Amino acid sequence: MQDGEGVIHQADAGDIIIFTPPTPVTFLGDSDGTYFYVAHRPQEPLFSKSDQDLNFLSAVPGVYLIKAGTPALLELSERIAMPELKSQIIDIPLTDHTEALTIGRFAMQESVDLPYQYDILETKIILSGKIRVQNDQGAIYEGNIGDIFVFVPPTNVVFLGDSDGVAVYAAHRSREALFSA
Repeated sequence: MQDGEGVIHQADAGDIIIFTPPTPVTFLGDSDGTYFYVAHRPQEPLFSKSDQDLNFLSAVPGVYLIKAGTPALLELSERIAMPELKSQIIDIPLTDHTEALTIGRFAMQESVDLPYQYDILETKIILSGKIRVQNDQGAIYEGNIGDIFVFVPPTNVVFLGDSDGVAVYAAHRSREALFSA
């Protein structure tokens, strides 16, 4: 992509890009890849299927696992009247809350179970390997490359010890000192 000052930025697998508004960017036509984004804004109707999408995932506490490839992406070329564009997108509304937003990386290697209590809304996208989570009711969710976990508070989970993967996350909270350098 190229920023408003003409600087070209190339992102590779696992990289995190942060756009601080107002920042004009142009996604260059030689791009080829899929990325996960978190936007701290109201839902963008242009990138959504319909008004029905306004049912926020955070309405019911628990764990959601959005498998790679679901929901189906929308053709962006049709939405913005650029027929030559080859690009797809989908907005999934998580919440209408405006609290702080933190991003980070999470990695877990095979070891022991890790219990965790979510009192904030958090998403994790699996970049490599697998991460397995069990909820209070005993349901097990396995996230693989491209899958997205959504943890809606209040909910307790256990990251299972047979997990071996890397994820990036976005959490609706300020920086957690315990998880910071």
